[in-house]
Amino acid sequence: MFEWFFAPYASLLLGVEFLLRNPVACSAVDVLRALTLFLCAAAGARIGAHCLADRRLRRRSPVYGPDEFSGLYDLYREAGTRVGLKRLPPLHRQADEDPLAFTTGCFRPAVFLAPALIRSLGADELRAVLVHELVHVRRRDTLRAWLGSLLPIGALVVLLQAAALYVLFFRVEMRFGFAHAGLLVAAVLALLWTFRSVAWPRVVFRRELSCDDRVVEALQNPLVVAASLVDVWRLQRALPRGRGARWIHAHALLRTRPSVEQRIRRLIDYQPAPRCMWLTAARRVVSVSALAWMALFLWTYHGPDLRARLLETVPKIVLTQQ
Repeated sequence: MFEWFFAPYASLLLGVEFLLRNPVACSAVDVLRALTLFLCAAAGARIGAHCLADRRLRRRSPVYGPDEFSGLYDLYREAGTRVGLKRLPPLHRQADEDPLAFTTGCFRPAVFLAPALIRSLGADELRAVLVHELVHVRRRDTLRAWLGSLLPIGALVVLLQAAALYVLFFRVEMRFGFAHAGLLVAAVLALLWTFRSVAWPRVVFRRELSCDDRVVEALQNPLVVAASLVDVWRLQRALPRGRGARWIHAHALLRTRPSVEQRIRRLIDYQPAPRCMWLTAARRVVSVSALAWMALFLWTYHGPDLRARLLETVPKIVLTQQ
């Protein structure tokens, strides 16, 4: 059923040794397909590293005991009720280091909280912190961040498949030279830089603003939410930076200083923004449909006998120009 998909890559895997020895001697289509396989393997390695780091972090961070801090689980259950969670995720002890509070876990979420926050914050500020983390759990922001981290790899795969389609149709016998390699590397680096430095920080910041709105709806007091951010920021600056959540997609309460300042100013002069759920849902449906259609359209051109059929259908003018 899926021979059209697996056949070109199965034959490529058989000749991968030759491809590694002398990539210039191979056709450009084979090189692009090999890069596609490499990107898919990189995505799998990223998923594996995330799962391993998340498991190690949970083992290293024990769950708070019911009598360890008086009133902690009462506030935690109250925060879950305000958010609308029927089943609360485990509350783990995080070391007294930056980040002090974060949420992780794509399918089995968990909340991590440092003891320094419990000792330093008041009941209202601690409740705001717990509600903030549980809002991330309710919205499945960790899973969305995990899928979003794979977007540049998926975009690169689509780009490579589009390039392979162009080569297969217009430049059937073209060899992969150094000029093509330089152009491909430049395109890949430009796409990665744009995603990591421009697009992704804006997505994360807008997600935090949306989470702040949900916290204000749950607590009905934006000044308490702003005060909790200020207190956590002051405490966080005095503590060392931890690396426990480096390889996992953790949603920390605070990130960079400019984003924190903007969030605090917005909460002090808070005005609820109108919610356009239908517009958000429509944009998501259109985006997913366009990506799925483009991916299927590109992949269908990789049939095992397509090269022979294209040679018969390509106009003679194109063939004479080669």
